[in-house]
Amino acid sequence: MQKSIIFSSAKPAEPRKPLTRSTIASIAEIEDVEENKASDLKNEDHPMLASMFDAQFVDFIRNLEADIRESIDLLSHNATLAEDLAKIGRGGSSQPEHRSSGGSERVQLETLHIDLQEASQRLDMLKTEKAKIESEASMYCNLAGKMKSYLKSLSDAYNSLEQANFHLEKEIKALKSGGATPIPDVKAVKAETREEAQKESEAELNDLLVCLGQEQS
Repeated sequence: MQKSIIFSSAKPAEPRKPLTRSTIASIAEIEDVEENKASDLKNEDHPMLASMFDAQFVDFIRNLEADIRESIDLLSHNATLAEDLAKIGRGGSSQPEHRSSGGSERVQLETLHIDLQEASQRLDMLKTEKAKIESEASMYCNLAGKMKSYLKSLSDAYNSLEQANFHLEKEIKALKSGGATPIPDVKAVKAETREEAQKESEAELNDLLVCLGQEQS
């Protein structure tokens, strides 16, 4: 009789466990918000993404990481609850009160098992999405580097053309001042210089397009 009274008085404490789960989830959310604020202040979590993409894309990456951390915490918490319930079921299976509540515990265990599977699936999806985003970010970074190299080549070709034009004008002035030597065809020389610079630029552009095609494939 005394044992029965003890177990019956301790029984109403079991339904309070979902409250503990929500409380821990709320604390985890608060910690995630604080971590996000700290990362925003430091602005050192994704320096490469922050320098290449806009703030909206960087915020998306941060929110994605926060969701992954939240899923991991929820997964760990569900596993702990399932283990606790399993221990309770093993420890009191010989008592009549626990036999009568065995169906309720099985339902709770099944619910936790389903939640655990859903959280695990969501975590896998988030990991896959994060890996895809990181791969795309790396590809865009490589393309940006190649575009920068191409623009530098164009700038060098333009500078070479300007220098050639300057030397031609200087030679023309010298020839005019001398008066004895025939003046060369300035337009033809400029056209030839421009054609050479254009060929160099086209070669650089073709190399860049080949690299871009390889990256996309």
